[in-house]
Amino acid sequence: SLEVWPNYLEWKSGGITCPGGAFSNQLAMITARNHMFPEIKTRGYFGFGKKLIIFTSNNGHYSVEKTAITLGLGTDCVVKVPCDRRGRMRVDKLEHLIKLSLQRGETPFFVNATAGTTVL
Repeated sequence: SLEVWPNYLEWKSGGITCPGGAFSNQLAMITARNHMFPEIKTRGYFGFGKKLIIFTSNNGHYSVEKTAITLGLGTDCVVKVPCDRRGRMRVDKLEHLIKLSLQRGETPFFVNATAGTTVL
């Protein structure tokens, strides 16, 4: 069972059950932000001085933009990555867009990688 594996491997166990895609994406984005920039939890964005960038598939879930708004980042920080005709994110395009973001002095912090889409 899942409870046995962490003990067997001496890992700490834990987890959360998410009620849907929107909550899952929001939790993942908040966790990534807080892990990379823990000072935001106490100071907020005041004086932070970085433009955080989110990458998502152009077939991605609507909740990515909604979460960007909720986190106070705005939708301008959401970069849509082109997909192929089968709906797969183009990794070559993702790499190119991340490089462009870094060249502009932005801080990429989240890639919303999906395993399927309801858009096609």
